[in-house]
Amino acid sequence: MGIAALGAGLVLALGACSVESATDQIREAGGTSPPAVAALKDCSETPKTSGENLSRCDLSGADLSGARLINSNLSDADLSGANLSGARLKMSNLSGANLSGANLSGANLVGANLVGANLTGADLRDADLEWADLRQANLSGANLFQAKNLDKTGNLRKANLSAANLVEAKLERVNLEGTQMFAANLQGANLTAANLNGADLREANLSRARLRMITAFDADLREANLSGANLHNVNLSGSDLSASNLSRSDLSAADLSRSNLSGANLTDADLRGASLFKADLTDADLRGARLSEANLDSATWVDGQKCQDRANPPTCPR
Repeated sequence: MGIAALGAGLVLALGACSVESATDQIREAGGTSPPAVAALKDCSETPKTSGENLSRCDLSGADLSGARLINSNLSDADLSGANLSGARLKMSNLSGANLSGANLSGANLVGANLVGANLTGADLRDADLEWADLRQANLSGANLFQAKNLDKTGNLRKANLSAANLVEAKLERVNLEGTQMFAANLQGANLTAANLNGADLREANLSRARLRMITAFDADLREANLSGANLHNVNLSGSDLSASNLSRSDLSAADLSRSNLSGANLTDADLRGASLFKADLTDADLRGARLSEANLDSATWVDGQKCQDRANPPTCPR
C-alpha cells in the first residue's frame, strides 16, 4: 500500500490531521507491541481540546500543560516526553498510548482508560487517578509520590510497577494480582486489604508498610524489605520470602503455611499464633522472635531438620 493510500485510510474524524510518513517503530503499550506497524499521524494543527479524536497522533515532546482534553480519544498516541502537567484528561481514552517520560504531575486522570499504556519513567506526582483503569499498564520507574486516589483505581492487575516510587501510597483494597513490582519503593504505603496474589515484589521496599488483611499467596517476596511491616493475620501461604528482611515485623496469626522463609531475617519478629505448617525456615535468623502458639507442624527448622509434631518437636521450639 502506498503512503497516499495509507494516509487516506487514516484520515477519519481528524480533518486537519494528515499522515506525514509511515513509521517503522512499533510503539510499546504496557510492555506489549501492536500486532502490526502502525503509522502515526501529524496532528500538529488539530485543536487540543475536549472531545477530540487524537488517536495515533504523534504528540511526542508536545507542550500540553494545562490542556483541557476531557473525554478525548488519545488511544495509541505517542505522548512520550510530553508536558501534560495539570492537564485535564478526565474520562479520556489513553489505552495503548506511549507516555514514557511524560510529565503528568497534577494531571486530572479521573476515570481515564490507561489499559496497556506505557508510562515508564512518567512523572505522576499529585496526579488524580480516581477510577483510572491501569490494567496491564507499564509504570516501571514512574514517580507516583503523593498521587491522589490510587486506592480508588480499583484495578492495577498485571500492571508493571517495577522500580516505581510509591512511598506512602494509598493502595487500600486495590487489585494488584500478578502485578510486577520488582524493586518498587513502597515504604510506608497503605496496602490494607489489597490483593497481592501472585505479585512480583522481589527486592521491593515495604518497610513500615501497612499490610493488614492483604492476600498474598504465591507472591514472590524474595529479598524484599518488610522490616517493621504490619502483617497481622495476613495470608502469605505458599509465598517466597527467602532472604527477605522481616525484622520487627508483626506476623502474629499470619498464614505462612508452605512459605519459603529460608535465609530470612526474622529477628524480633512477632510470630505468635502464626501458621508455619510445612514452611521452610532453613538458615532463617529467629533471634528474639516470638513463636508462642505458632503452628510448626512439618516445618523445616533453621538447622534443616523437620519438625515432626508439636507434641514432641526434637529441634523446634515448644
